[in-house]
Amino acid sequence: MNKTAQLALGILLTAASAQAVTLISDPFTNVALNASLAGTTPAINNGTTWTAPTSSLRGDGAGSMAISYPDAGSRTAAIDLGAGYLGTNKGTYELSMDVTHPVGASGTNWVGIGFTNSIDISTNLVGNNASPWMIYRLSGNVSVFGGTGISNALATDVTSGTSGAAIGGTYTMKIILDTSA
Repeated sequence: MNKTAQLALGILLTAASAQAVTLISDPFTNVALNASLAGTTPAINNGTTWTAPTSSLRGDGAGSMAISYPDAGSRTAAIDLGAGYLGTNKGTYELSMDVTHPVGASGTNWVGIGFTNSIDISTNLVGNNASPWMIYRLSGNVSVFGGTGISNALATDVTSGTSGAAIGGTYTMKIILDTSA
């Protein structure tokens, strides 16, 4: 695991009264060095556990998850809120994740976050028809999609060229979904 991206995740529900309620938050402090994320329970969990591949998402022993590149392949880690949850519980949802750009990494490998109606841990957010979702490429580029797969690109390669994300830097990815309409 010489090239890794570090992840931290939180999901927030903002109620109509503008009070934020945290549904799920995971500092990954309960995932030991080289232990799998699969089946672990987030610190704030709303009765949920992680669904994840057992090989490529591993604890770093310091409160982050490590994804090994290039052998991670297309994998999804997910929290299942239950069928129809977002439709039944109207509100504004925020999904955020901190990513540390791995030293020595470049190219088109990527990590993404998003909302999806299906969970197939053997594929990625494109295969799971995430909507909305965003992608952080190891080249430092970021793209955001409002539709499933790669449809409805809202922003493409927003940090392209020399303004790409710095290697070793930590960046917060955030998506806000309003289901109140």
